[in-house]
Amino acid sequence: MDPAVIGTPISLLQIPESVKDQIGRDLAAGSSSTTFTQDGLSVDSLKTELSHDDSTSVEANDVQVGWACPGCSNVFQRESMLMAHQKAVCTSINGSFGLIQTHYRCSLCECDCGSQRDFKTHLTTSDHLKKRSD
Repeated sequence: MDPAVIGTPISLLQIPESVKDQIGRDLAAGSSSTTFTQDGLSVDSLKTELSHDDSTSVEANDVQVGWACPGCSNVFQRESMLMAHQKAVCTSINGSFGLIQTHYRCSLCECDCGSQRDFKTHLTTSDHLKKRSD
């Protein structure tokens, strides 16, 4: 079988267990989508760790990163791949479950970061420091 048609089980995604659990719960509850961060933390918790100037530049940027099959819960990077899967494997299932990842966005630089650690690293770059001082 073609991996593009089978998909990736949620358990194999490279995200914290708490995020995998959230995805599983929301999928089982019949929700149409779930929103999460790559590191399982929140934008608000990041803001509390930053200086006032840096906390005002962080915002959430939600991006659809995948689709899960409501029948088997396997994940696909493109909706067309999910539809091919449902035609070949989960033939009695229609519809999709959206995976929406919240990125940590720097409003000054229009830069998205997947984790709080990456965002904090971004804050130390010369480009960010220059824009912050302008």
